[in-house]
Amino acid sequence: ADWQGIWCDEAYLRTLRNSYSPKAAFAASHIPMLLVDMAQKTVGVSYHMHEMPVFTISSVDASGAVALADQPQDILSLTFLEKDNKIRLEYTDGQLEKITATFINISPEIDRFEQTFGAYMNAIVLAGDYQDEAGNPYHFDTQNADWNGKQFRYAMMLDFIEFEPLDVVCEANEQGICQTMYGFAANGSVLQLYEYNDDTKQIGKRLFELVRPSSY
Repeated sequence: ADWQGIWCDEAYLRTLRNSYSPKAAFAASHIPMLLVDMAQKTVGVSYHMHEMPVFTISSVDASGAVALADQPQDILSLTFLEKDNKIRLEYTDGQLEKITATFINISPEIDRFEQTFGAYMNAIVLAGDYQDEAGNPYHFDTQNADWNGKQFRYAMMLDFIEFEPLDVVCEANEQGICQTMYGFAANGSVLQLYEYNDDTKQIGKRLFELVRPSSY
């Protein structure tokens, strides 16, 4: 099997699909993503979407068990499960609780993996057609938005800190850097967007309530 690619924790994905909330998924998985580069023989381990140290693969035995050079203390085992085409990771979290997680491959492409991973998450939570109360159209694809004729790139926050009260999406520039930020709440049928001040972590008034036409 070719293990190259972006791998996502099944618990993270399951929580995201059930809640439509990156903030809820963030709380569900201490290590939500692995980045495997078989050409360089490395594994990147994403801790809460915040930092991703990279470890060298020393060997992979016949059972799929991966030995890492300079193995970190919190990584107990890493195994390529060829029969299931999954990766199993055993590790300890910040409270030293032992976690066993399984990861599925969401893309073999590892260049610009942040954009690929973000687009995959956007497709689950936000992508689709909506209407406001006046029937005006709003659309999200996996990277761009069109709000009743206002077109821009957008980014959904996946890395949270303690004081962020709500899921956040932002208008982004061509480099993907956030400009105007909005709090949001979604349930798959309705999307509410709020004013949001990232400096004070305060939610303002509701700006839009958008509904998928298929929900009427």
